[in-house]
Amino acid sequence: MLDREKAVVVLAALAVAVAGCPAPPPEPECGDLRSFDLAGCDQFSLGLLYSGGIFNANLHWSNGKSTPAAIYAVVGGGEKINGHTVTSRLLNRANFYLASRYTENGNDQRLAFAGCQAESTVHLTGQVQLCANGVKADEGTFEAQYLDWGVGESESSPNVKLVSETKVAQGVAVDVWVQGGYAYVAALGGGLAVFDVRDPAAPARVATVAVEEGDEWNDAKAVGSTLYVASHKQGVLMFDVSDPAVPVKVGKVPADDIDVHTLQVDAATSRLFANSPGPNGEVLVFSVQTPSAPVLRWRVRTAEANPGAGRWPHDSTFFQDRLYVNHWQQGLVAFDVPPEPPGVANPVQRGEFTSADATSHASQAGDFGGKTVVFEGSEGWGAHLRAVDFTDPAAPVQRGEWSLGHPEISIHNMALVGTKLYVAHYQSGLRIVDVSLPVAPAQIGYYNTWRPFDPGRGKSFLDSAVGVRVPGDGYIYVAESVRGLMIFQETAP
Repeated sequence: MLDREKAVVVLAALAVAVAGCPAPPPEPECGDLRSFDLAGCDQFSLGLLYSGGIFNANLHWSNGKSTPAAIYAVVGGGEKINGHTVTSRLLNRANFYLASRYTENGNDQRLAFAGCQAESTVHLTGQVQLCANGVKADEGTFEAQYLDWGVGESESSPNVKLVSETKVAQGVAVDVWVQGGYAYVAALGGGLAVFDVRDPAAPARVATVAVEEGDEWNDAKAVGSTLYVASHKQGVLMFDVSDPAVPVKVGKVPADDIDVHTLQVDAATSRLFANSPGPNGEVLVFSVQTPSAPVLRWRVRTAEANPGAGRWPHDSTFFQDRLYVNHWQQGLVAFDVPPEPPGVANPVQRGEFTSADATSHASQAGDFGGKTVVFEGSEGWGAHLRAVDFTDPAAPVQRGEWSLGHPEISIHNMALVGTKLYVAHYQSGLRIVDVSLPVAPAQIGYYNTWRPFDPGRGKSFLDSAVGVRVPGDGYIYVAESVRGLMIFQETAP
């Protein structure tokens, strides 16, 4: 055979061989299950996991940062990640894979989880990817814990009784203020709901106030007949509630539009404290001697304030001329605040207390044996309660701490009444803690508000018991994100 003929035969044979071979599979898209390297995983252990429910997760990114997430892993459809519908899924005895695709800041985002190992029936570890417009923006590992009541707990302890619960239909209930037989419930994008609670067993909604498009109301406090509302976009809004059934907007402070997240009032000194994350990260101190006409005295800002770096005020408490600011990642910061009327003095930053885990979120302060003790609750994975001695504000010292042993569940608001601390503990519900010995806080009552399959669950790491108020009328009021306004009565333990 001629060389040319041999070449033709070889080429023909190669063409047949190539035609018979399948094309190599395309590279997996960011966030696809095949894009995860699970070679070293014990995937068959995933069959141990509970087959459905809500997990809180802690995501550890390659850049060293950690962020929380909520994974709603109901087998059979309806799964969500941080409230976003799951668009890709594979859940079986050897796989735990969920991914959601959504639009954020104009970008096509994808957040995907692939389980690596079940540490127990309720504890999962694995890998996570974040994609933006099809490109991997970050990746890392995660751990997730199934949300449930504490081991051995029932719905409540014998000394805590649910009196009533009333839905806040227009939004997510996040805080409550009670005054004169009426409860004012802040509901984020749902605005404000007003309830007549003169009969706590049968609350009646008497008014709702809607927010402007794109705004959120996170808190409400009152002095006299003036109700102050924390607005995400406008600062502090003021309403005349002389007739609680007909709230009338009468103004706002300050003149510039800022983000106000939480409010505190101190009746003894006629002051309103507005905790503003942005744009500057500051606490606005108002004199409310005339409640309907607040006077801005100071804009208090730490030397290290940097909202972009997580150092901004989330909440605060005022005790004996000292303001304690929960300054998120900066910690708990103390300021001396001059008495009214103001002279030439300005608030002076005195000291701060920083813990190793989570963030400084809420606090309450009191006198215990001649010592000033601030009870600080943190938010994030590993959050718990600390008792910090601020008698010398320049050198605060932790004296005690309290935790339920659930790192996946945070603390939100607190109310200190005498030697009892009432804690809105997110998915751990209402907790009553005896703090008469700050070195050894002890739980003396509880109510589990968490029900995982209520409609609306699983949208956020921060869910269930959010706000708590103990106004002295014999009842405990809780703003529950899904169940609404819950009213409890405490009896002797």
